[in-house]
Amino acid sequence: MSFEPNSVEDAVRMFLSYPFAEDQTYQQGLASILSSGSLEGKSEEEQENLLRRSQIYYFNRIAQTSITLDDVLALQGSLSSASADTIQLTNGTEHFNFTTVFAPEETHTLSFAELKELIEQGKTDQIPNNKTIPDALNTASPSESKSQPRKKPWE
Repeated sequence: MSFEPNSVEDAVRMFLSYPFAEDQTYQQGLASILSSGSLEGKSEEEQENLLRRSQIYYFNRIAQTSITLDDVLALQGSLSSASADTIQLTNGTEHFNFTTVFAPEETHTLSFAELKELIEQGKTDQIPNNKTIPDALNTASPSESKSQPRKKPWE
Protein backbone atom coordinates (compact mmCIF):
# COMPACT_ATOMS: atom_id res chain seq x y z
CA MET A 1 0.00 0.00 0.00
CA SER A 2 1.65 3.22 -1.10
CA PHE A 3 0.36 6.73 -0.65
CA GLU A 4 1.99 9.84 -2.05
CA PRO A 5 1.14 12.82 0.12
CA ASN A 6 2.14 16.27 -1.12
CA SER A 7 3.08 17.58 2.32
CA VAL A 8 3.45 16.58 5.94
CA GLU A 9 -0.04 17.97 6.60
CA ASP A 10 -1.51 15.71 3.89
CA ALA A 11 0.31 12.72 5.38
CA VAL A 12 -1.01 13.55 8.86
CA ARG A 13 -4.54 13.93 7.50
CA MET A 14 -4.22 10.52 5.84
CA PHE A 15 -2.94 9.15 9.16
CA LEU A 16 -5.87 10.62 11.08
CA SER A 17 -8.36 9.10 8.65
CA TYR A 18 -6.66 5.68 8.49
CA PRO A 19 -8.95 2.88 9.79
CA PHE A 20 -6.63 1.28 12.37
CA ALA A 21 -9.59 -0.50 13.99
CA GLU A 22 -10.26 -2.38 10.73
CA ASP A 23 -6.64 -3.16 9.80
CA GLN A 24 -6.02 -6.79 10.81
CA THR A 25 -2.23 -6.49 10.63
CA TYR A 26 -2.22 -3.50 12.97
CA GLN A 27 -4.67 -5.23 15.31
CA GLN A 28 -2.34 -8.24 15.54
CA GLY A 29 0.56 -5.95 16.43
CA LEU A 30 -1.60 -4.12 18.95
CA ALA A 31 -2.57 -7.44 20.56
CA SER A 32 1.14 -8.23 20.84
CA ILE A 33 1.79 -4.89 22.55
CA LEU A 34 -1.10 -5.42 24.95
CA SER A 35 -0.09 -9.01 25.77
CA SER A 36 3.51 -7.98 26.49
CA GLY A 37 2.29 -5.89 29.43
CA SER A 38 4.00 -2.72 28.22
CA LEU A 39 0.94 -0.65 29.21
CA GLU A 40 0.77 -1.91 32.79
CA GLY A 41 1.55 0.63 35.49
CA LYS A 42 1.38 3.60 33.13
CA SER A 43 -0.97 6.55 33.32
CA GLU A 44 -3.76 6.88 30.77
CA GLU A 45 -1.85 9.67 29.01
CA GLU A 46 1.27 7.48 28.73
CA GLN A 47 -0.85 4.61 27.40
CA GLU A 48 -2.46 6.86 24.77
CA ASN A 49 0.98 8.19 23.82
CA LEU A 50 2.38 4.66 23.42
CA LEU A 51 -0.56 3.54 21.29
CA ARG A 52 -0.41 6.70 19.17
CA ARG A 53 3.32 6.11 18.57
CA SER A 54 2.56 2.52 17.52
CA GLN A 55 -0.04 3.82 15.06
CA ILE A 56 2.43 6.36 13.66
CA TYR A 57 5.14 3.71 13.32
CA TYR A 58 2.77 1.34 11.51
CA PHE A 59 1.38 4.09 9.25
CA ASN A 60 4.89 5.29 8.33
CA ARG A 61 5.79 1.73 7.32
CA ILE A 62 2.75 1.08 5.12
CA ALA A 63 2.41 4.58 3.65
CA GLN A 64 6.16 5.16 3.26
CA THR A 65 5.95 8.51 5.04
CA SER A 66 7.91 9.96 7.94
CA ILE A 67 5.44 11.82 10.15
CA THR A 68 6.17 12.33 13.84
CA LEU A 69 4.07 12.46 16.98
CA ASP A 70 4.63 16.24 17.06
CA ASP A 71 3.22 16.58 13.52
CA VAL A 72 0.10 14.64 14.51
CA LEU A 73 -0.42 16.56 17.75
CA ALA A 74 0.05 19.91 15.98
CA LEU A 75 -2.60 19.13 13.37
CA GLN A 76 -4.97 17.64 15.94
CA GLY A 77 -4.73 20.86 17.94
CA SER A 78 -5.72 22.86 14.87
CA LEU A 79 -8.66 20.58 14.05
CA SER A 80 -11.22 21.77 16.55
CA SER A 81 -14.19 20.50 14.57
CA ALA A 82 -12.96 16.89 14.27
CA SER A 83 -15.16 14.20 15.70
CA ALA A 84 -13.88 11.77 18.34
CA ASP A 85 -14.27 8.05 18.13
CA THR A 86 -13.64 5.85 21.19
CA ILE A 87 -11.96 2.49 20.83
CA GLN A 88 -12.34 -0.23 23.48
CA LEU A 89 -9.22 -2.33 23.96
CA THR A 90 -9.39 -5.43 26.10
CA ASN A 91 -6.41 -7.10 27.79
CA GLY A 92 -7.56 -9.97 29.97
CA THR A 93 -9.78 -8.39 32.61
CA GLU A 94 -8.52 -4.85 32.11
CA HIS A 95 -10.33 -2.40 29.81
CA PHE A 96 -8.58 0.60 28.27
CA ASN A 97 -10.38 3.53 26.65
CA PHE A 98 -8.51 5.49 24.01
CA THR A 99 -9.76 8.27 21.79
CA THR A 100 -8.79 8.50 18.15
CA VAL A 101 -9.55 11.62 16.13
CA PHE A 102 -10.55 11.18 12.49
CA ALA A 103 -10.64 13.96 9.92
CA PRO A 104 -14.04 14.56 8.35
CA GLU A 105 -14.64 12.69 5.10
CA GLU A 106 -14.45 14.89 2.00
CA THR A 107 -15.43 12.64 -0.89
CA HIS A 108 -17.28 14.77 -3.43
CA THR A 109 -17.04 13.70 -7.05
CA LEU A 110 -17.26 16.64 -9.42
CA SER A 111 -19.60 16.46 -12.38
CA PHE A 112 -18.33 17.39 -15.81
CA ALA A 113 -20.18 20.73 -15.63
CA GLU A 114 -18.63 21.55 -12.23
CA LEU A 115 -15.18 20.59 -13.50
CA LYS A 116 -15.64 22.71 -16.64
CA GLU A 117 -16.77 25.67 -14.54
CA LEU A 118 -13.74 25.44 -12.23
CA ILE A 119 -11.38 25.30 -15.20
CA GLU A 120 -13.05 28.28 -16.91
CA GLN A 121 -12.83 30.32 -13.69
CA GLY A 122 -9.15 29.42 -13.29
CA LYS A 123 -9.76 27.67 -9.96
CA THR A 124 -7.78 24.56 -10.84
CA ASP A 125 -6.43 24.39 -7.28
CA GLN A 126 -9.94 23.37 -6.12
CA ILE A 127 -10.05 20.32 -8.40
CA PRO A 128 -9.44 17.17 -6.34
CA ASN A 129 -6.36 15.10 -7.22
CA ASN A 130 -5.18 17.80 -9.64
CA LYS A 131 -1.39 17.95 -9.81
CA THR A 132 0.64 20.74 -11.35
CA ILE A 133 3.05 19.39 -13.94
CA PRO A 134 6.03 21.67 -14.60
CA ASP A 135 6.68 22.77 -18.20
CA ALA A 136 10.45 22.24 -17.94
CA LEU A 137 12.45 19.04 -18.06
CA ASN A 138 14.40 17.83 -15.04
CA THR A 139 17.54 19.97 -14.72
CA ALA A 140 19.46 17.49 -12.55
CA SER A 141 22.30 15.61 -14.18
CA PRO A 142 21.53 11.99 -15.07
CA SER A 143 22.74 9.34 -12.66
CA GLU A 144 25.54 6.93 -13.47
CA SER A 145 24.65 3.28 -13.99
CA LYS A 146 25.75 1.16 -11.02
CA SER A 147 25.13 -2.23 -12.62
CA GLN A 148 27.69 -4.12 -14.64
CA PRO A 149 27.08 -4.24 -18.40
CA ARG A 150 25.58 -7.52 -19.55
CA LYS A 151 28.09 -10.02 -20.88
CA LYS A 152 27.79 -11.08 -24.48
CA PRO A 153 27.38 -14.80 -25.20
CA TRP A 154 30.90 -15.00 -26.65
CA GLU A 155 32.56 -13.30 -23.66
